[in-house]
Amino acid sequence: MGERVASDVPSCEMERHLLAAAEHLLMALKESPNLSGDARRVISDLQSRLLAKPMLRERREEFFEETEERLNRSEKEIMDWEASRLMICESGEAKCNEYLEAVVEIRRSIEVLGNVDPSRIVRQKETVLRADRVLEVAMSRLEEEVKCILGRYKQTYVPRSMSFRSTTTNLASGESFSSLEDVVVDSPRQEVKAADLIQPDMIPVLKSIAKVMFNSDHGQEFCRAFIGARRDALHEYLAGLEMKQLSIEEILGLKWDVLSLEIRNWVRAMRIVTGFYLMSEQNLCNQILAEFGEIASAAFLDISKSSALTLLNFGEAIVMSSHRPEKLFGVLNMYEVLADRLINIDTLFSEEECSFIRVEFHNFLAALGNYARATFSEFREGVESNRSQKPFPKGGVHPLTSYVMNYIRTLCAYRTTFDVIFRDEQVCFMCPPLAAKGMVEDEPTSPLDRHSKSILLVLEANLREKSILLEQNALKHIFLMNNICYMVDKVKGCDDLRRCFGDEWIRKQIAKYQQNATSYLRATWSCALTILRESDYSPGSSTSNTRTRAREKCRAFCLAFEEVYKLQTGWVIPNPQLRSDLQIATSQKVITGYRAFLGMHKTDIDDKYIKYTADDLEDLTLDFFEGSNRSLPRAKSRRK
Repeated sequence: MGERVASDVPSCEMERHLLAAAEHLLMALKESPNLSGDARRVISDLQSRLLAKPMLRERREEFFEETEERLNRSEKEIMDWEASRLMICESGEAKCNEYLEAVVEIRRSIEVLGNVDPSRIVRQKETVLRADRVLEVAMSRLEEEVKCILGRYKQTYVPRSMSFRSTTTNLASGESFSSLEDVVVDSPRQEVKAADLIQPDMIPVLKSIAKVMFNSDHGQEFCRAFIGARRDALHEYLAGLEMKQLSIEEILGLKWDVLSLEIRNWVRAMRIVTGFYLMSEQNLCNQILAEFGEIASAAFLDISKSSALTLLNFGEAIVMSSHRPEKLFGVLNMYEVLADRLINIDTLFSEEECSFIRVEFHNFLAALGNYARATFSEFREGVESNRSQKPFPKGGVHPLTSYVMNYIRTLCAYRTTFDVIFRDEQVCFMCPPLAAKGMVEDEPTSPLDRHSKSILLVLEANLREKSILLEQNALKHIFLMNNICYMVDKVKGCDDLRRCFGDEWIRKQIAKYQQNATSYLRATWSCALTILRESDYSPGSSTSNTRTRAREKCRAFCLAFEEVYKLQTGWVIPNPQLRSDLQIATSQKVITGYRAFLGMHKTDIDDKYIKYTADDLEDLTLDFFEGSNRSLPRAKSRRK
């Protein structure tokens, strides 16, 4: 049966069917997105030869009519949308697909008619030119549709796992030092998945548009629209993170309070952009353009390099600026976030054409480390060279002491980063002014511990020099006692500082300020207590001479106490416990001696000769070290 049917079909008709099938096969092959340019040219040549076959010439007119009819329908679809000026992407995926099918039909018509040698048929030539014009209109429209989709359907958000904990540390201003603001960023590395930067339902539409435009030799126009829109979106993300695009000159001209805020914004932008947005951007490029070979990675580079260079540009300005000590914490934040994200950066820019960005970020990390070391050195030199021409009048805690302790306490939050940066940094641990006194501590092992103890040795040497400016020997001891006690309290009150300095350091410093307290008592009250000595008095004897001497001693002692009172009520001991301890020590050493003296001479000194009782003086010692000079009230009115 099959043989009879086959025999009924003329051989020429069979050949015609085979040629038509071959024609459709070649057209289908040209639709492949992975087809190279050489392969397309070969297929076009085969189509031309196929249509030149004598058997198909008689069908050319019929074929042309069919093609022109399809072309007219597709042209109407395209021009109707052009006349409406509405955006196709807003009409739903079905309308988008209808429009793209019309564009594909136009392109097919051009390819087919172009292979039929239109030189013999004027009408056919005009039809091809008309189809070319319609295709150009469609390509321009699709380019606008790409911009519309990327503009209207973009998504912007900050992942919750990239939140920040902000702290503000105010360091007391000390002569050449300024206040410090700091933001500490969560240090543990957190992996964040890429997210859709375009609404998911529009991604298939973009892919379809890309396929049509690339197959129509308008891939460059698609990339131009896609890259331009995504680059602008990335700049908007940076602006939303308050990352301004400033020139190096503008950054160098910023005042510190403004610059510190910009550093904070840079840290946040660096963490979110390199850890989330660029990853998502690369994912979007791959979703849309991966089937077109290396174009996806080239598009990602064009989209991201401007923002990456903006981040690098800011960093370059920072490392070019002066090494002011208060900048150190901002720089350490920058170092932390960059070191944390360097793996992301290496992955994002792994292609050879992106290598310059990888190299720039690695070089920048090294530059930040160098800047941090130079800035810390500037801080140390500032502590050492902080000289005073005027004495610190009341013996309280010097601003330099509070500044240095707060500075080191803040540094402890960056222990890991500091130890990495200063791992190979040598410390001159023996501070010359203290080395001569044999006051050098055992060298610790951690870079932060070494540098912190070294700084405090420098600070203590500086404080001793400042104490020399004080005229009263007793006030020198009060000044040193206050500042050393402040250092100890800071260390004891902070776990990070206590871990840095250790209990042995605390014990040694407590011994130092206790020794200063003892020296203060000796310097203040030795002369007054000498007055009460009984070298010229024999127990049991009560003569006119001894009574006179006893009364004179009592009066002289009270005068000496008054002088101390007027002066030392104006001195300051900020620590309440230390102030109370010294008041008690004064009472035990001085008032007890005065009470014993009065008891021994109770028959020699009448009440009218006793200006202050021991209880009076004990009460008066409570006024010492309050920071406000006082005058003693009249004795009689005091006893009423």
